[in-house]
Amino acid sequence: MAKVKGDLETDVLKLRNYTASPTAVEGGFHYNTTDGKFYGSTDGSTWAEIGSGAGARFEQTFTASTTWTMTHNLGVQPSISIIDSNNDVIEADNIEITTTQVIATFTSAVAGKIIATGGSITSSTITTYEALDANGDVGDGVGQVADGLHSHPSTDFVSNMKLDYTSGRLKIVGVDGNDLSSSNPAYVNIPYGTTFKKLTFTTSPFFDDDTAAPSDIAGSYFHTFTARAWGDDCPFFVYAVYDTSDNPFIFISPAPNLKSISSNANRISYHGTVGSIQDKYTVFILSDTVTVGNLTSQPCVRIGSIAMTKAVTTNDWTVTGHSVDGYGIGAFPHNRIFTLPAGQGSAGLSNIYTRGNGPSWSDTIAKYKITEDGICLYMFRGRGACTNGSDTVASGVATPYSNETPVTAAHGTFVYGGSGRIGYVYHDASSQFMFLVYYTAFTSSTNPINNGWGSSDSIQFSVTYNAF
Repeated sequence: MAKVKGDLETDVLKLRNYTASPTAVEGGFHYNTTDGKFYGSTDGSTWAEIGSGAGARFEQTFTASTTWTMTHNLGVQPSISIIDSNNDVIEADNIEITTTQVIATFTSAVAGKIIATGGSITSSTITTYEALDANGDVGDGVGQVADGLHSHPSTDFVSNMKLDYTSGRLKIVGVDGNDLSSSNPAYVNIPYGTTFKKLTFTTSPFFDDDTAAPSDIAGSYFHTFTARAWGDDCPFFVYAVYDTSDNPFIFISPAPNLKSISSNANRISYHGTVGSIQDKYTVFILSDTVTVGNLTSQPCVRIGSIAMTKAVTTNDWTVTGHSVDGYGIGAFPHNRIFTLPAGQGSAGLSNIYTRGNGPSWSDTIAKYKITEDGICLYMFRGRGACTNGSDTVASGVATPYSNETPVTAAHGTFVYGGSGRIGYVYHDASSQFMFLVYYTAFTSSTNPINNGWGSSDSIQFSVTYNAF
């Protein structure tokens, strides 16, 4: 940190307000009342603008309203806090931040204030900004601020970028809603060896979904069962990456914690081209032209999340979430509980969750959450009328993702063959099934089989495992 020459208090006051820049002082700074900007000097010979909002704090109070508009003119995209009339930190449903304005919108009218704090970066060359929630977590400054990029370093910032979804097209645009261009670029800082590389986007990456036929993404079924519907929201994550020629790209993937693209080029899909390997590590590039060999093993950074549903026969997807409820640039669906649809467990039967020709129940719940670190929290319950299975294979229950490490903390209770059982489940690492095990006389364990279930039998278990 550069120091101010001489007496600190005297020199700071002396350099505070000028109509024209004074003689440069190493470590000094001043405010120019003519252009309304702050200047600082690190070399003692020249002044450099440090942004009209550097270190500044702007506060504005609002009466009850669904839209708050603050004009701050800080010259940077500031960090913000939203406080209600009870002095509690709250979240807006949507926030847009520019170098001159903050617009916060709410579902219902609320009174309170916005506190905006300027950064120390130059307003003419701003590439990143930081928005913090009440816990000090980094947010995106555009969408839900509380849903920050918690698992990434604080230098993984995104500037002038948000998601737009119109008429079946998901597109990256600027915070003003306009397409990206050379005069309206977006930036992403991405890991590059021991430092970071700044990616500049001057065109808006996009893909057309099933709503805007022909779809760009048809055929990519990722971690789901091919040709089987996924009618509930399925989380996907938005990433930035650069190829070996330093060309920037945006892609989506089911994996929440990627640090690089797979080394296998067959896991890369893009507009109209489907990679031959479809699994939880498959990525879909938002581009018409991709040299897949130039993207394998390239470092990437997660910048947001979306939700989609999948059609039955074409493995085609429709965007269902892109801007609220944990979706958007800088957002993560921390508080979302997802439903695993029926039919993800068997090639032959579309109405059950179990392996092979296994049992099914009239009342079934299969819910899960996914964390930023790729941990899946899964709960399955089958009760009510039980329809017995028709083969003798070990009973297994489908899960949202296959696991990467053995599961040790997975417990459940079930009624099998008319008797109550206390047991556990274990994951087959080569598939997406939890296999059931129950104790016999507390000394040995047995696998239930598919055709051994009675009409009143039931099952319930919960499990946490590393899905990625």
